[in-house]
Parts: sequence; structure tokens; C-alpha cells
Amino acid sequence: MDTMDWVAVVLPVFGIIVGLLGWRWTRAKKLLADVVAILTLISDAVQDDELTRQEVKDIVAEAMRRKRLYSECDEKEETTQPKE
Repeated sequence: MDTMDWVAVVLPVFGIIVGLLGWRWTRAKKLLADVVAILTLISDAVQDDELTRQEVKDIVAEAMRRKRLYSECDEKEETTQPKE
């Protein structure tokens, strides 16, 4: 096999691999952004060395909201992916 034959074989495989990794990377970035947002809320709440009940409620509510959004996103992805 010459170089062009190798390119013809390797390029589509590489394209598929990059596509799959790109999808995972996008998902990982969203998850990390959500974690950072929650940690920022926690950091802001404890910065004054006093954690109030309302701050705890706000943190839990935001964490639950982001978890729900993430779960809904997973459900949408599952329904759009073809069944094997």
C-alpha cells in the first residue's frame, strides 16, 4: 500500500474517533462548568465565615436545578441516539 491508500483508510477512522471524543469533551466541559458554579456559590457563602440557612437552601436549590438540567440533557441524548 502506498501513502494515498493509507490516508484513504486512516482518515475516515480518525474522523469518527475525533467526532466521538468531541461529543464527550463538550459534555465534560458542561459538567465541569456546573461544578465550578456550585463551588463558587459555596465559596461565596462561606466567605464571611458564617453559613446561613438561606445560603444552604440556595446552594441546594441551584445544585438540584443543574442536576435536573443535566439529567434532562442525558434523556434527550438517549432518545436521539439510534438503538443498536
